[in-house]
Amino acid sequence: MVNARPNFKYRVILSDLDGVLWRGNKVLHENVDVLKTLAKTMNVKIYFTTNNSTRSRKDYVTKLKSLGFSISINNVITSGSLTAKILREKYGGISVYVIGEKGLYEELTMSGLKIVKRKQPKAVVVGLDRKLTYRKLAKALNFILNGALFIATNTDATLPINNGVIPGAGSIVAALVEASGRKPDVIVGKPEPWMYLEVLKRENVDKNEVLVIGDRLDTDILGAYRLGIDSLLVLTGVTSEKDVERKPFKPKYICTNLKCLLDNLENKSI
Repeated sequence: MVNARPNFKYRVILSDLDGVLWRGNKVLHENVDVLKTLAKTMNVKIYFTTNNSTRSRKDYVTKLKSLGFSISINNVITSGSLTAKILREKYGGISVYVIGEKGLYEELTMSGLKIVKRKQPKAVVVGLDRKLTYRKLAKALNFILNGALFIATNTDATLPINNGVIPGAGSIVAALVEASGRKPDVIVGKPEPWMYLEVLKRENVDKNEVLVIGDRLDTDILGAYRLGIDSLLVLTGVTSEKDVERKPFKPKYICTNLKCLLDNLENKSI
């Protein structure tokens, strides 16, 4: 086990949600308490970044406030909200066909994008949809084949739940890639750099002052590694230490849970 000793040179933390603060319906209270302590006593700015597009930022703020966080919508970045921002800034109020859930629809609508269900759209936006039908998949495929942009909110193969995992948005994206013969024109979620770059731009901080916390090697940790940002892998989600051994890239720190950060504080080793 690698000891986490971040020195709190870190002014900004980017923390994942699923697998870090909760897993399915189970709240991971030790991790929650540590992040609240860091925010309150160390004046660390915390951003919550998630590939899960099924909830809107407003939904996440409500849940985070129920756990005791003092937070605004600006502190939450979802793959859905960032997809909406990128599309709006690059293309304006274009029409989109959506495979996704309520949170993704809300973020796209709030950004002024026009959601269509029958007419050929400018873009097909794909997120996790737990009510996916063959009809939805077929319509998305034909829109893509007819020239629509193919936008993936993320390519997570799975999503952690209480006692296991379920297929993630990446499984839906993979079906469309296979059927269309096209890769997505844009992939927004981690490990792509968009979330990290968005926070670096907002906070105007050096990479050395940022710490990424996540439970997945192939998203949070890989994204941070590619940009040269320090990362902490917490083993409360889908990844084990054995998984780390098989990867060519490594997190800087590994913790069973986030209490390791406060243990280091108590030992004055930060």
